Amino acid sequence: MKGSPSLSGGRLAAGGGGRLVLPVVLSATFVQLLNVTVAQIAAPAIRTDLGAGSGAVQLILAGYTLTYACLLITAARLGDRYGYHRLFVLGTVVFIAGSVAAACAPDATFLIAARLVQGAGSGLVAPQVLSIIRVAVPAARRPRALGLFGATVTPPPG
Repeated sequence: MKGSPSLSGGRLAAGGGGRLVLPVVLSATFVQLLNVTVAQIAAPAIRTDLGAGSGAVQLILAGYTLTYACLLITAARLGDRYGYHRLFVLGTVVFIAGSVAAACAPDATFLIAARLVQGAGSGLVAPQVLSIIRVAVPAARRPRALGLFGATVTPPPG
């Protein structure tokens, strides 16, 4: 994979088409960002339903972001080495596993652990998105793709 502008053994080489690639990677990006907002909105319900103290609620909110941020550089390098597609899929599986665990959390401690897993999944996925866009979207369509990426990650005014 080293030095190769391809995804997973050349299935989607540069300019290779793949019209579904952009909606998939942008949807993943949107869900990652939405996950932070949803947890913030749900914080009062989490506190009530799980009996979480203020420290636990802070860990539930910050744990996701912490693991996400800590993995970005390493995940980007792993994507270069083992393939962007492979890391994107792995990160998505980890994120989904964390989401299922979070949905089933019986207590705050379990939810904190699940949020750490979700953050790790997001941290694996996030750096692959721009690399996948660079490799899978033809050069002529890339400015529009990057504009859509920017619109996805930019919060609305207000």
